Amino acid sequence: MSRKQSELPGYERPSHAELDALTAAYLAKSAAHGKSTATLVSARAELDAKMRELEETEHVQETPEGDPVYVYRDGDLEFAVVLRSSDKLKVEKLDVKNDPAAVLG
Repeated sequence: MSRKQSELPGYERPSHAELDALTAAYLAKSAAHGKSTATLVSARAELDAKMRELEETEHVQETPEGDPVYVYRDGDLEFAVVLRSSDKLKVEKLDVKNDPAAVLG
């Protein structure tokens, strides 16, 4: 394991207080984003597993292409959770009021 090289007196690296503060804030947000990305990947995997488990039930319908789809409603918003034949899970926002057959066919 390498050690941090100590700086010689009089040859210290210059620093800028504002840049230091902005860099620290960026690194904190970057670390938080990494954690949220891991959480998102985990949630997607759980949703994918449950979609595969319930694929043949009345809760999951089919798209015209034969892909399993579940319509999630959250107040006025609706989302289609589609398990594509390419084994990729896709969640897309629906505009059901204008075209209710947009995903379900």
